Amino acid sequence: MNSTTSTLSDLFSIPPVFILPLASFITFFLFVVVWMQTEHKKWDSPFRDLLERVPGQTLASRIDEFYEKLTLDLFGVFVFLFVWLLLVLKGIDIANFLSPIVSMLMTAWMIRTFFLISRLKQYQLRLKGEQLTAQYLQALLKDGFSVFYDIVLDTDRGMHVVVGSTGVFAVDTVTVRRRRKWDISLATVSYNGDTLTFPRKKPSAKHISGAMESAKELQLWLKSTTDLSVRVAPVLALPGWNVSQNARVNLPVLSPKQLRDYIVGYGTFTFDDDQMKLICEQLKKGVANAS
Repeated sequence: MNSTTSTLSDLFSIPPVFILPLASFITFFLFVVVWMQTEHKKWDSPFRDLLERVPGQTLASRIDEFYEKLTLDLFGVFVFLFVWLLLVLKGIDIANFLSPIVSMLMTAWMIRTFFLISRLKQYQLRLKGEQLTAQYLQALLKDGFSVFYDIVLDTDRGMHVVVGSTGVFAVDTVTVRRRRKWDISLATVSYNGDTLTFPRKKPSAKHISGAMESAKELQLWLKSTTDLSVRVAPVLALPGWNVSQNARVNLPVLSPKQLRDYIVGYGTFTFDDDQMKLICEQLKKGVANAS
């Protein structure tokens, strides 16, 4: 009982020179949390209905969300450490009692922050890849094609859609890091039609199945919205890698530089101009609704 009374008296005896900055930090932190969770989310850009979706818009939004989480986490830990340091400097007994708990909480925070930063770096890399793919797709505008960026349907993965005289194409982008010192031979991916094998990694089918799934989703969506049986050709763009293809495949895996030649030379579209216009109009509506 005496120890508890002593601890409380120590807390109340902390001079205002410590209390005032602490109160200011905590008040500001609580204000930012409440503002970001309420008022900040009620307002939107006045240009929402004026702008078309840009390459990587979905990823850019996620990156913003991660920055918000990291900012709040870092500021919260700063306030927490300020309080902890104050308790330690004042020699309050509760600091010794809580030390193991604080250590575990800080370890959990560091692990969480590491994974947040790791995920953030992955999103930033994917964003650059989608933007690079979009730059090469822009060349198709001169050939009379329409290009729609960052179309998101049932999955949370954005794709670029190309519509023109040779068909409808769903272009997925996969961006994978490679070592800076690798030469051309080491920066080559093996592709057998089912899996991609990156250097020093196990074969993986997730990128192939993901691109096929995106094209299927788009095909079903166009059928439901236009009543046209549109065949959507899947394409997988792989920025920064060479592809070694040892089999005939249904899904091409290409460098963004190869996209224009592939799409222009794909074949002849079976729909007339009015039907093609209907497809483009529906894609524009879908983009507007997703913005």
